[in-house]
Amino acid sequence: MKAKNMLGNQSGFTLIEIIAVLIIIGILAAVAVPKYFDLTSEAQTKAIQAAGAELQGRINQNFGENLLSYSGDCTTALSNLNTTEIQSNLGDFSVVSGNIPTTESQSASIILRDTKNSYTASYTVFTPSCP
Repeated sequence: MKAKNMLGNQSGFTLIEIIAVLIIIGILAAVAVPKYFDLTSEAQTKAIQAAGAELQGRINQNFGENLLSYSGDCTTALSNLNTTEIQSNLGDFSVVSGNIPTTESQSASIILRDTKNSYTASYTVFTPSCP
């Protein structure tokens, strides 16, 4: 008798409930997976932009240091930009092509590469204008 009562009191999920949960999980996965890939692409773009902004900051800093070194001679400060130093040690990024301009108020398109993910993008850098 006791064995019969124990089997009768068992409860669990029905097949319909399990299927409903699987359908809900499938719908959530169908929405979440494309969003994940969009976030990955956006993160790569933002990382390249950050590396480009770092490069632009280095140009400005090097120009400022040169301007102080050459007693305010703007043309000499621009022509002596240390492009090798500016482009070195960008972390996981490297400059693939393009040259940093060394004349006043010019821009140049630089191609940056994320060396870990082999992702490349273009970034425009500007030389400072003389005060």
